[in-house]
Amino acid sequence: MYGSGIECLALYGDAPDRSRGCRRKEWDGDAAVTKDEKEQLLAGGMTAASQTADEISVEVTVEKAEGNGTWTEVYSWKADRENSVYLSSSKSIVAGPGYYRVRCVHRVNEDVQESCTDAVWIGKERVRI
Repeated sequence: MYGSGIECLALYGDAPDRSRGCRRKEWDGDAAVTKDEKEQLLAGGMTAASQTADEISVEVTVEKAEGNGTWTEVYSWKADRENSVYLSSSKSIVAGPGYYRVRCVHRVNEDVQESCTDAVWIGKERVRI
């Protein structure tokens, strides 16, 4: 089994599309979200092991902020691979105006960790949440 101890980090510094992942001693997992010039949502996640794993996967969930401070799942998918050290999966999604974030569940063999991004605004008018 991988992992012994977790260090949570904020990645991408001052970038407007921040991502927070958890780094384990034996593997990494990260969620990512941004938007393109057409205001489409670009979402994804990656899982990377330090050595070949029997099973490696990432489950990606896109969530939209509701007015009451809760988040609703709007899209999700899973990618997995056997006998690998790295897996990433991303998609471009047409989304209506609102704040969106990405949550990921990363698996390397039986070891599981989650990561989540900050919210990114999609649309012309920005509303505070």
